Amino acid sequence: MAKTTKETLMQHIKTYELAKLYYDLVKDVIREIQTQVLTSHEFYEDMTKWDEVRKVRPDRVPEKARRITDPGNAGFLSAEDYNIYLDECYELYKIEGIDDPRGKEYCADNNARDMYYEAEKNMIDYYLAVFMPDDQKRAEIKRGIRNIKFKERLIQMILKSV
Repeated sequence: MAKTTKETLMQHIKTYELAKLYYDLVKDVIREIQTQVLTSHEFYEDMTKWDEVRKVRPDRVPEKARRITDPGNAGFLSAEDYNIYLDECYELYKIEGIDDPRGKEYCADNNARDMYYEAEKNMIDYYLAVFMPDDQKRAEIKRGIRNIKFKERLIQMILKSV
């Protein structure tokens, strides 16, 4: 039996919601693992990483190396410490089942992010194909999707439409 337009749209919405939920969960687990690894070590900033900043904004450079416990600052780790950090994170990602099979050099959230973006794209494409049959207008709307606020509003409109 063929699905109705509404049933198909509902399927796209459910797929989108599940993919978004999974991606958000994976990001949270990654952040927890990264924080756990950083706090289990005494990693400090590699002050040579501040050399470029020092040229432009010397007032922004700290007087001494600070301990790194926030994953957002992992880029300030020395190459040696960064490799330790990556190795330990990757081992924990494997335990959680979120590792990228290509290796530790790849972000653990690649698969979840790709699944989320694909579900989002499919939902938007289906919605526009059904409710905006004019190819020229649909193409114009798709160009507008590059604007993140427009895209978010369109997604909210789609989610409220059923």
